[in-house]
Amino acid sequence: MCTRVVWPDADGAVIVGRNMDYHRDLGTNLWKLPRGSRRDDGVDGALTWQSRYGSIVATAFDMITVDGVNEAGLAGHVLWLAESSYGELDPSRPALSQAVWLQYFLDNFATVAEAVGWITSNRVQVVQLTDPVTGEVPTIHLALDDASGDSAIIEYIDGDVEVHHGAEFRVMTNSPKYDEQLALLSQIDGFGGENPLPGTTLAPDRFARAAHYVRRLPQPRTQLEAIASMFSVIRNAAQPFRLPDEGRPDASQTIWQVVADLTRLRYVFESTTRPNIVWVDLADVDFAEGSPRWSSIWAAVSRSKEAWRATSRRSSRSAVNCISCPSPISVVSPPDTVRWLRPVRAESPMPQNARSASARAETMNLTDSTRAIEALRSAVLSKSSEAVAHAAMMNIWPLYSVHADELVSAVESLPTPLLERYPVLRIVHRMTPVLARTNRPFKPLIYPDDARNMSADELDIFTLVQMVAFRLSGDVAAAMIYARRLQDRILQVRVESRERPDGPLWFYHQQIGSTLLAAGESAAALLEFATARDLGRLSQQTDAERMALGRTALTHAVRGSIDDAESSLRELATLPEPTRAHLTATAMTERCARALLAVDSMDPDTDELLSQLETYDSIELTWPFALLARSRRLLVLQHPDDAIEAVALARDAHPDQHGSFATDVINSVSIDALWSTGDTTTARRIAEETARSGPLTRMAIIRHALLESRLDVAASGLRQMSTARSLGPGARAESILLSAWLECALTDAVASETAAQVARIASRPGRRRLVSQIPLQLITRVQERLSPEEATSFAAATGGLAAADRPRPPTLTASELRVLQALPLHATTAALAASLLVSPNTIKSQLRSLYRKLGCSTRDDAVSIASRLHLLASEVSPRS
Repeated sequence: MCTRVVWPDADGAVIVGRNMDYHRDLGTNLWKLPRGSRRDDGVDGALTWQSRYGSIVATAFDMITVDGVNEAGLAGHVLWLAESSYGELDPSRPALSQAVWLQYFLDNFATVAEAVGWITSNRVQVVQLTDPVTGEVPTIHLALDDASGDSAIIEYIDGDVEVHHGAEFRVMTNSPKYDEQLALLSQIDGFGGENPLPGTTLAPDRFARAAHYVRRLPQPRTQLEAIASMFSVIRNAAQPFRLPDEGRPDASQTIWQVVADLTRLRYVFESTTRPNIVWVDLADVDFAEGSPRWSSIWAAVSRSKEAWRATSRRSSRSAVNCISCPSPISVVSPPDTVRWLRPVRAESPMPQNARSASARAETMNLTDSTRAIEALRSAVLSKSSEAVAHAAMMNIWPLYSVHADELVSAVESLPTPLLERYPVLRIVHRMTPVLARTNRPFKPLIYPDDARNMSADELDIFTLVQMVAFRLSGDVAAAMIYARRLQDRILQVRVESRERPDGPLWFYHQQIGSTLLAAGESAAALLEFATARDLGRLSQQTDAERMALGRTALTHAVRGSIDDAESSLRELATLPEPTRAHLTATAMTERCARALLAVDSMDPDTDELLSQLETYDSIELTWPFALLARSRRLLVLQHPDDAIEAVALARDAHPDQHGSFATDVINSVSIDALWSTGDTTTARRIAEETARSGPLTRMAIIRHALLESRLDVAASGLRQMSTARSLGPGARAESILLSAWLECALTDAVASETAAQVARIASRPGRRRLVSQIPLQLITRVQERLSPEEATSFAAATGGLAAADRPRPPTLTASELRVLQALPLHATTAALAASLLVSPNTIKSQLRSLYRKLGCSTRDDAVSIASRLHLLASEVSPRS
């Protein structure tokens, strides 16, 4: 009964699929469960918690979560295992009912590693429940997987938990238990044995087929292909409708299937008894605490098409979609309570970090820099590495704030095994960000038992370190989780050190804001930087106000808030120079802000400012902003090949950062640059594949659609942008320009109000780059609508700008250009060959080369692209 498969390398994404096989309908519904939901263990209420992550789950009889994924990308899958035996209940150990076994992990953990750590450290028990219809007592095991490709199989055999943890454990079915399944697999050809691939519906045979086919999947070109590929694998392991085998619920028919993209957070559900596919984009779901507590999604799919049509007329955009529906379906609200989700009031502990048991009674020093440096120097003189690590840990904030050089020197003298026990210290080691960017991600985790022995100050510091460490390692989505956790602690847990002007509170807000900025949430970042600056003015740390104000200037520059950014930069000139500890980060932040403003206004000194930015392989948080400034400048200069190279160098030098500002920059620049080189096919492919696009990418997709006259796509994109929250002034100005472009493309004219809006934007020097992206046709139509005086000013503002609708044509040989000119005149290869007095094979060879350079595969597309690039005009000269 059931098969689960993980595909960890689907062109950068992690895709997981599972079949639910059972001998009767499970009354399955899909539910949205928000953050902040309070639950207990379903046994005696001894274990209670409040969910940290929202999730989408599939249930059986609305009693037990049997499948689901949370907003951090952790997914879980409950399957049948006849050998499961959970042992006698031990009241001294934590226990979970089968009803909430999976839900506990989805509520509390972001990764498999975190979940496995909790299981092994707490020796949790699982307590069986009873099928309310048949009285049957389920025997189940659990699979977990996450967005990193990590996997775990959790089984209870003879009362003991057995955990198989590692990315290599891609497949799970049913009996026998997992180590025996692996032994059976080793007998199959391709896995170390000689037996042919089996074809029955028995669990070991399904295991072998799933393991075989998932290893042979071709790399997908789109998310749709990836999901379809996984469906093909799990359908191969599915079980057809048939009479059940007596006493064999694990030999049953497949009643539904799920495929989840853990990277892009899409959950796809298919029923075999009511054939429809629905999918939920978790990025579009409101999981906030206090949002509608849960919503029954699958219930909507059972309705008639007439009901769907009625719903589509009432509903606006939804996160839930159905291929059988003419538009997104609505969400139907269920009863207010679900039997296995009993509300409780107790708060759950918040796991963070550990230190040695001998140090737990000591109070952390976060304010006295004199005492801190004396303790560190004394420890260094003792020549005891343990003493140095302990002194550095217990005085980390005043040492970092006032004596950074001595702290770094002491930490870098410590042996690596000791640093592994003190992850807070590793964050100040200069090798950590370098290695995290390459082959040794730094992602410190903690067990709940250790967290309970820590002080509030230690929990604050370690949460801060987790946020920064995950950000350094490229996992911006996980860093955001820790940023929210630190925000929650600041609001909910009172700590004396945070209320002192010499405490670390300003730095907490500074780093939360930096994480929000790295995630592309610039509006929220501004609020954090404002708080950090206010606190920084009171701080004894001389760099505090300057660091916060510099990030504020950068954020304003990215958002296109020209006046605010320039005002912040002027204020920076009045502040003291940064100390050596923060010199590089502060300088790069301020330089990026100035460079972005100069690029947008197309200032004469732009190239000089760009030359002062960090290299493409920089470890600074500002590298995506430097890449954005450089790439925008290269595109303005019509050097798209150089922009593509810049993106490639930066992307290869850093780990993938899905859902981050860096990804938004890379995707948007790639689309614009590829189109400008004439590679419209690849540009369109990136646009179509891009999931959960940031505002830069969405703007590039709209521009690309307008350039290709796909006006319906452009109109849809602009409608979505109009509903986007927290757009900056730059994005709003660009939306106005693109809307005017669309209006002009549809009617070959613009309204007077539209012309006035475009003229107002063009009058701002800081919008010159944006105006350079609109086509000559729009500029002409705007001028026609303006008064003579306004038209003169508009002409001056737009003078000397290149046309956005004319990408650089590819370089063609004389022979290729001759064939291209003849293409519209001759319908066949033979006619082309005869007219040019060459062989048909020569024409075929030249056509292949032409198609490759133009980014197409047919004659009609080649003629269309050549016409748009003005390659068919008689004045175009061949270039060798």
